[in-house]
This record gives sequence, structure tokens and C-alpha cells, in this order.
Amino acid sequence: MTAAFSSHGVLVASTVSTVTFSLNYAQIEIVNRDASADIFFTTSGVAPTVGGDDTLVVPAGHSTIVPNYLGPNDPADSVINGTVVKLISAGTPAYSVSGRAGVRS
Repeated sequence: MTAAFSSHGVLVASTVSTVTFSLNYAQIEIVNRDASADIFFTTSGVAPTVGGDDTLVVPAGHSTIVPNYLGPNDPADSVINGTVVKLISAGTPAYSVSGRAGVRS
């Protein structure tokens, strides 16, 4: 789905969900609105895995704000004209994702 600055949904267990913003935000906020399942995510365009390496986590019932990571010095991994957040969970938590702290040019 493509959104302007925020997106909300519910994950399907063990299935990657992609949130795309049309703007390239400097920071991303991920809110795990569920109290029973962790959410694993990436902002590099690479698909996350549950508990996997190079995947960030939002514990159940918590939130986090992270820099919009554009990939490891490889232009092919960079998201230049937008922001892409990929999420996965072993459960079915509700989430909110928001672009924050200005737009990168």
C-alpha cells in the first residue's frame, strides 16, 4: 500500500507486509499496537525474517523511531524516491507506521 505519511494495519502471521510512502522520510516510527507478538522490520528494502539478522524489532506493546536506512552503500538497495518499510511477525499484531522528522531530498 502507498500512503502519504502514516499507515495502519494488521499483520498476517509469517507473511511480509510492505508499507510504502511517496516521500523519503529521515526517520520512521513503528508502533506495535499488540501486546502478544513482536514485529520485525527493515527500512532497507530487504525482506525481514522473524528473529533474523539485520532485522530490527519492536517488542509487543512498544514503539520505536529509527533512521530511514537506505541500504549498505549499494544504490540498488536504496529507496531514493520514497520510503519502504517491510514488516513481519510470528503473530498477527496491529501496527502503525509513520514518516517523521522531515523529508530527505
